[in-house]
Amino acid sequence: MMKWPIFLLRKIIFQINKNKILTVILLLAALLRFVGTNPGYNQFHADEGISYSAAVSMIKNGNLDPLRYDYPALVPDINYIFFQTIFIPLNWAKYYLTHIPDIVDGIVHLPIAPLEEKKLFQTYVLGERNINALHWGRYVTAFFSLANVFLLYLLTKKLLNNRTIALIAALLLTFNYKHVINSHIGLPDIYNAFFVLLTYFLVFNLWKKPSTKNYILAGLVVGLSFSVKYQIFAVFPLLLTHLYLSINKFRINFRKLFNPAFFLSLAVIPVVFVLSSPYFFIHFNKAIASIKDVSLKYGVGTNLLNLYPFSYFYHIDYGPLEFIAIFIGLFLAFYKFKKETLLLLSFIVPFMFMMVYYTRGGFYVRNFITVTPLFMIFAAFCLWQLYKLISKFFNNKIGLIALLILLPVVMFIPAQNAIINSYYYSQPWGYDLMRPWVAENLPKDIIVATHPFDAVNLKITNKKTEFENAGAFSKAEHIENEASYMLLDLNWVGYSFYFWMSYGLEDLKYYWEKPLDIMRNMYHGLATEELFRYQVHAVTKPWQAPDTHLLAIKFPTWPQAKWQEIKKFNFDKNTEGWRILGKFGSRGPDNYYDNGRLVLVPSGPKFPTVRVASQPIEIRQGHLYQIEGFLQTEKILEPREREGFLRVDFYGDNFDQEKVGIISAVSSRVYGSKDPVRKEIIERAPTGAKYLIVSFQAHITTKTKIWLDNLTIKESDKEVEDITSKPPYDIQPMDLNYVYPNSHGNL
Repeated sequence: MMKWPIFLLRKIIFQINKNKILTVILLLAALLRFVGTNPGYNQFHADEGISYSAAVSMIKNGNLDPLRYDYPALVPDINYIFFQTIFIPLNWAKYYLTHIPDIVDGIVHLPIAPLEEKKLFQTYVLGERNINALHWGRYVTAFFSLANVFLLYLLTKKLLNNRTIALIAALLLTFNYKHVINSHIGLPDIYNAFFVLLTYFLVFNLWKKPSTKNYILAGLVVGLSFSVKYQIFAVFPLLLTHLYLSINKFRINFRKLFNPAFFLSLAVIPVVFVLSSPYFFIHFNKAIASIKDVSLKYGVGTNLLNLYPFSYFYHIDYGPLEFIAIFIGLFLAFYKFKKETLLLLSFIVPFMFMMVYYTRGGFYVRNFITVTPLFMIFAAFCLWQLYKLISKFFNNKIGLIALLILLPVVMFIPAQNAIINSYYYSQPWGYDLMRPWVAENLPKDIIVATHPFDAVNLKITNKKTEFENAGAFSKAEHIENEASYMLLDLNWVGYSFYFWMSYGLEDLKYYWEKPLDIMRNMYHGLATEELFRYQVHAVTKPWQAPDTHLLAIKFPTWPQAKWQEIKKFNFDKNTEGWRILGKFGSRGPDNYYDNGRLVLVPSGPKFPTVRVASQPIEIRQGHLYQIEGFLQTEKILEPREREGFLRVDFYGDNFDQEKVGIISAVSSRVYGSKDPVRKEIIERAPTGAKYLIVSFQAHITTKTKIWLDNLTIKESDKEVEDITSKPPYDIQPMDLNYVYPNSHGNL
């Protein structure tokens, strides 16, 4: 009886000794993927409902209905199997083992009564709000992500007949940022990559041995791939391979072309889908409606080139060197392994066409998790060829040393991002950290500006006012609503800055690099960075580990000051030196003066950064400044249409007027009246400030004419203490990647 386990153990040890490098790579991959699954990303990702949540519904309802049909049911099916066979039995075992004394004392009765069992199953096994199941789903995702690394090794070794290239490809995927971050979230993309790699593995077996069995296996796994995300791309390698097998000396062998085994493999695909997603047909109308909604979300039929994903690959996910290596490796591989490269391209080309041209799917960069392993094969081939070239000119030892030096350099950016993500996802969630602070430090008698979702999760019982991107947003607007504190959620802020994540060749010059200067000059950017200066508590992680980044803000009460007017603009005869800034290469307004007032009119500047600005005005650091002006709109605007604001920037020597100042501040925006409305900014000139510039700006490109008149600038008669330099203020430097994300939600 003991011989079999001993034999198995010896075989495992033998394989480890035989494949030491692969073992190390897989251990690194496992470490990066499983560390950070708990607690991982916060528990509110909507698309995780298709993995763990759907599986829990299946278990509770006693059927295989996932209850949502925007994705096929294979992923919840997989989670269901893992939950039922591993996690639920383990958690019940844990319950019994930890309650042995209660069982002995008769406090816990066996067998457990059905109602008590149901209660224990929810509270102890699944956890509050199914929190245990959430983490089970993430463990399963991490397991499949680890399997992707191993499968990529096997596929590359089989495809190119080179173990070293296979090891390099596996290493590159081990440290790929998107594969690591999505190992910690129960989304379908990791599974999608797994079944694509498995498709290639079995299709290549078919290529080498075109038997009926291999045809059926290939069709089976293509069906599984389709059952993850309704994507048909995995069928193209099967079709191309069958075409290869049907051609002999550049002529089609029709007997092979019409091989019944091929048609049997195609017939298997829908059978697999039906078996894995039967409730798609039971709730057919609902499923079709869900698919139509996804098609609208993805903009199917857009037919516009989107270059943003390539920028994301270059700067974030692959890094410049790996990105370049992929393209070089593609050309080199095509030269040396033409058929194998065409086989890989049979998936890559239609997939990329769909994501970067036919739909807007490229906006959601996690979609490219599916195709990334195939790209790593080309990058690995490029590095291998470089190793061979160096070895040829010097020797193999020098070539190996060069490769070992080059690998960490090439992988540095994705590896750095991946390691940061895994480490910080092992830390507590933002809500869990902020909630005790709110309970202990937030005065109960004050009004708090907060997003409704955050108010619930932070258990804020104060009187609340809104914090909305389309509504009250800036410090001045919250103060107008009588709020004295604010809970700033940087995830909501980022929604204002997704506009650049879809662009073609005409906008490449603006958006290849994230347009930070443009976004910082927009109202939401200016307002958010102004709020940073009034932090009393911050709960954040690095941007590479997206979470609920929360700041507690206390709005300042500046001391009473004696004011002296230092500048007044009536605009009675002309613009008095005010001019256009913030065009960023686009066309500004042709005329911004209108009968004794400055005016912004509905027009077409490319960015909401165009502003009419004063000449620099000399000021003194440490003094308070009051900017007061009257804004008027031609139309009455609704609260969520508010438009037009004043802005002040403080600068030191040698400043660039097109950039934001040392600090900037904004007034509230106008709505609800056609009469002139007084707008005010009070701000302290920071250390090093010598000039200020006042601007008149629109929030969008303006839906109505907006006028500015009678602007005055006043200065306090003496220096004022910086109240934010002492408690309760606790100013932490903020990474601007929180506010201006690199992708949708930085995911």
